Amino acid sequence: MRSVNIRFWVWRLMPFFLCLVLIVCHLVPFHFLPYYPYAVQWCIVPIFYFAIYNPRCLSSWAVFILGMISDLFVQSPFGVTVFCFVLLYFIANFLRKYLLEMTFIPLWTVFASLFLIIEFLNYELVDLLAQYPVSFQPIFVEFWILTLIYPFMMRFCAHLDRKAREVVP
Repeated sequence: MRSVNIRFWVWRLMPFFLCLVLIVCHLVPFHFLPYYPYAVQWCIVPIFYFAIYNPRCLSSWAVFILGMISDLFVQSPFGVTVFCFVLLYFIANFLRKYLLEMTFIPLWTVFASLFLIIEFLNYELVDLLAQYPVSFQPIFVEFWILTLIYPFMMRFCAHLDRKAREVVP
């Protein structure tokens, strides 16, 4: 009985731990891309996925905590990443009824559109609040990297979600 309970909580918290690992991966800059020494915010895709398909596994409070942890590691003004993560989560969760009915390609387009809006908002907030100049180039590179890797990350998130639903009593 106890092992089932532990297994339940491990799978239930798996999206949160996945996002934590991806935040740590965010600290690693992309040195293999020429002229791009910036990092990519990898946990945007799992936040988008779990806001739509299983918001019980990744709640708004968990997204808030993930944003705070990310803000502690990133050199942007405190609260900007929290705001962007929570905004993406609430928009995806608000549109959940419509997004669940979409096939993959329109959902991919919605993700790309929402992510681009969130990235521009993030850029403007950092530009407004930071004491250092902010480059505009990383937004487009990060947008293309995450948009192109989106299908693979969504598939991985779907696999985790399927495993978590198998364990749930």
